[in-house]
Amino acid sequence: MAPVLVGSSKQVGAQPHMQMGLLVCLAQVMLQAMPIRGAPPPLCTYGNCSGNMPQCNSSMKLDSWRSRFAEGDRMSYVGRYSCSPDGGVCHDTSLMGKLSGHLRCLVKGAGGVGALDTRAYVDTVVGFARVEFHTKRPCGFYHLDLWGQLEVANGSKQSSNSSNQSSSRGVGIEEDPGRRLGAPLSLASAGQRRLAEDNSTNETADASCSNTDRLAQFYAGEIDEAQQLDATCPYWQLPAGGESVRQRPSGWPAGQKWAWDLQHSFLGPVYAVGEVNGEYPGDDAADANETFNEYAIEFGSAQVGAVWACEERKGSSGSSNPDASGAMYDGGVRITSKRGAYLTTHIYQFKNDAQRDAALAAAAADQTGETNPGLQYAHLVTGAGGCDVEIVFQVKPMSGGGLRMSFSFPLFAYTHERQAPLRSSTAAWVSGSADDANGEAVHVLVGKRALQTAQNLPCASAQPEDAYEEIAVFALTLVCQATGERVTASTEMVLANGTGLPAGQISRNGTAPTPWNLSQAFDPAGQQNEELEFRMTLTAQQAPENCTAMFLDPLIHAPDGDGLEYREVQVQRGGGADEDGSASQRADADGSASQRESADGSDLGGGRASAPPTGCSCSWLLAVLAVLAAGRSR
Repeated sequence: MAPVLVGSSKQVGAQPHMQMGLLVCLAQVMLQAMPIRGAPPPLCTYGNCSGNMPQCNSSMKLDSWRSRFAEGDRMSYVGRYSCSPDGGVCHDTSLMGKLSGHLRCLVKGAGGVGALDTRAYVDTVVGFARVEFHTKRPCGFYHLDLWGQLEVANGSKQSSNSSNQSSSRGVGIEEDPGRRLGAPLSLASAGQRRLAEDNSTNETADASCSNTDRLAQFYAGEIDEAQQLDATCPYWQLPAGGESVRQRPSGWPAGQKWAWDLQHSFLGPVYAVGEVNGEYPGDDAADANETFNEYAIEFGSAQVGAVWACEERKGSSGSSNPDASGAMYDGGVRITSKRGAYLTTHIYQFKNDAQRDAALAAAAADQTGETNPGLQYAHLVTGAGGCDVEIVFQVKPMSGGGLRMSFSFPLFAYTHERQAPLRSSTAAWVSGSADDANGEAVHVLVGKRALQTAQNLPCASAQPEDAYEEIAVFALTLVCQATGERVTASTEMVLANGTGLPAGQISRNGTAPTPWNLSQAFDPAGQQNEELEFRMTLTAQQAPENCTAMFLDPLIHAPDGDGLEYREVQVQRGGGADEDGSASQRADADGSASQRESADGSDLGGGRASAPPTGCSCSWLLAVLAVLAAGRSR
């Protein structure tokens, strides 16, 4: 479909908004009219999307965010780009392989439908047989033009980021991080602020210290632009010194800021697949046959809201990377990638719990396994919330049967000095029973103080030394596709000294987990790049070749950001952001505007928006869809 544009700003009245609302409705209709049984075609294949998907523009995206998302709902945005050999295009080739996909999640704030309120933003990097999280401030979600339209809504001392809340997430997975994640958008006069607070150290012994309150004060003060990748979306300043974990590529332009020299996210967990049946899917050798597809999640006959999406095509929106593209999804999205002969990865992100439950039911009802593949075997997904992602690994057994798989948690920080204690703090415990229907599950934890230090949060040192944060859960069982039988893998936790600890010897107590580093003489310099690893093995009897595939479903948690939430400005201030060109040129003076997304490289922008669209009612179109769907089901 050719792009349909809103009328120019010279037009008055509701006509432009009605046109945009109608376009959103038509896009919704086209996606819903696609087949709902059998194996659906991907909406996007390796960055090339279906001709049925309309092209995004700023007003369309804002209208969808305002009118189609309730409090706590998640918008999903998939950004993609490929890397040049020298890293000059994607900026950081250490992150991924041939194609990088970014599953970006924005959580709606308390205003719900009709408002632009924003609660949280998590950028999940998908590629190179690896999933990497970055919890960020929503002002860095450049795919929506929220500039100047939001203001801070809270700075409460009751935030979960207050250091006197020392409970561990290691005791379960029912907590909803999306309710607690949040971050401030642009505050007034960001470009004129300088650093008002001495941040030479972020150490504090104050037990009542609140990261949320300290950061709210910092954002509202004067910002030192030289210490920010984007001064319109500032972060707590990194302390001087330390060896950067991700060095500048050779040939990086002199005088141009490098993302990893400056804080640009609150980081998060990393899940990396190492070996699968003797192959290493993260190696460059797997690039040649890699696939990367995006699908609409299927809900069967459940009435849980229509799926809607739009595309930002390569080279659009003045992107500094002409190979970058993206698509915005309302209704969640499934990303399916395949690297090597054995490993296929399905990644699910859901708009809300109702759609998650409907997707699970639709998968269970389809005996062919083609509806939301692998989701029928997932049981950890019911604990997901916020911007968590459900990962389903589909692993082909070896010739003659049997399966070997290893994966690790290569947690990262901005400097090696902070990364080493973060990795050293990892631990694990096992819940459930081998007699349970789904067997036992491993919970992966990280020290809360070490995590907040790596995140560069101001109250990190006030965290209790014995408190943990849960970052992942995975089952000790895998499911045979052909029979649906769940079998228990022989699993080892590989400790820092290289010893393999059998799963039966891992702690069953969530308040006293088994530490990865059992040695008291941990050497940060010598082990700064070591990481917690697990190895799983199935025999030929457990994973015969005629199983076709075995399924494993880890659940990965995104960590908290700064705990702040933003609401829509109730009274628009005089003097638009564009009157002096500052909105379109913000952070351009030092070249960082083209690098705002340099940590992940896509930099798909979005033009300035006109007045917020009014939304639309698609009830008449949905009635037509209901008739069409009834006809297809006969």
